Amino acid sequence: MVAFRKLVSELDQGVGRRVAAYGRILQSSDRVIPYLADALRRARTADAREACADLLGARKKARAVPALIEALGDEDEHVHVHAMWAIEKALKFEIGGLQVILGGHLFDGPRVMKAAVTKWWKRNRSFIEGNWMIW
Repeated sequence: MVAFRKLVSELDQGVGRRVAAYGRILQSSDRVIPYLADALRRARTADAREACADLLGARKKARAVPALIEALGDEDEHVHVHAMWAIEKALKFEIGGLQVILGGHLFDGPRVMKAAVTKWWKRNRSFIEGNWMIW
């Protein structure tokens, strides 16, 4: 949908436009998820990628997890930390809950964290995809 693509692109257009777009995206339907996932991968600025991760977490939909796992490898610390928190929200964990299960990899660096979450996701994805409450 062109409207969602344009709205999400505004996250990468400076603070004022990002704040306005953020609020409108929060009020939009879950059909915005694929556009946020794409922007999380492609946005020029770390601030826009961080906003995408936060907005995907706010949706609390596990179908956003694959894009968020990719973002765990982002060079910007804020992006990969917010991506981890968003994964936990999407999967209905308390903040820090998945990190506890994984042995606290958040502070071991983005590559270690991404590898640990990827391994966990591969083991649990089929169960999660079959759970209508979170998918």
